[in-house]
Amino acid sequence: MTNSDNLPHRIASGLSRIGMSLRGLAWKWAAAEAVTPTQVDILQHLAEARGPLRLGEVAKALIISAPTASDAVSALEGKGFALKVPGQDKRALAIELTPAGRDLATRA
Repeated sequence: MTNSDNLPHRIASGLSRIGMSLRGLAWKWAAAEAVTPTQVDILQHLAEARGPLRLGEVAKALIISAPTASDAVSALEGKGFALKVPGQDKRALAIELTPAGRDLATRA
């Protein structure tokens, strides 16, 4: 096998190591704020939105399951970073940031 034949594997391996390092840093920062990286991702996504978002929209945008999004949002609500509010069609709930949640999203 030549060096060029091994290049795709070396690139994939390097990107994997970078990804693991970045995730480790995300966990370290999030832990200091008493949240998880997934919760930070949700806060940041909500901060970029033009208004409250439905849970399904958040899950789809972040490529996470609805149960994972629901658990994370419930935790954020319990910590005072998010609120569940009536959605636009009044049949479903939406999620919006509290001032503390917006502050944390900005600092992340």
